Amino acid sequence: MQAISVSFSDSELLPNMNEDLDDRWREPVLRQDLRLFAARIDAEFNKFRTVVVHGFDQTNQRFDSIDSKLTAIDIRLDSVDTRLDSVDTRLDSVDARLDSVDAKLNSVDTRLNSMDVKMGGFEKQFESIQLQFAGVHTRFDDLKSQIKSDKIMTHLGFVAVVVAIFWQGR
Repeated sequence: MQAISVSFSDSELLPNMNEDLDDRWREPVLRQDLRLFAARIDAEFNKFRTVVVHGFDQTNQRFDSIDSKLTAIDIRLDSVDTRLDSVDTRLDSVDARLDSVDAKLNSVDTRLNSMDVKMGGFEKQFESIQLQFAGVHTRFDDLKSQIKSDKIMTHLGFVAVVVAIFWQGR
């Protein structure tokens, strides 16, 4: 830090002095007092200037610190922005995949609807086959019962023949 000396000439101080002094300022004691006063003003001004410069230096350091912190925050925000862009890209990819899956599901749904229509035709054919089978089953049951009754009749006939043979043999 550089000190700046300030000095006042007697002629500069004269208009500022009290007019009651008149010519007394030329006296050696008063002149010495004025020089001491000027030296004190110079010293106080230098102290003031030093404080102001020191204050500006501290303020500048604080602004530099704030600026570096803001730069760090800006870098972090850029990093977060990059990460969010990456997440956004991934979400777009997932969205595209979901759209693809949705299209495939729509295709499967269309195929299932087509199969339902075909199955409706198959169901009608199956019902027709069931009705035909029921008719065949009924006929088979009729044949079974007829065969049973024929067997019973055959057995009864056989029993009747055996009874007749025994009856005659007596």
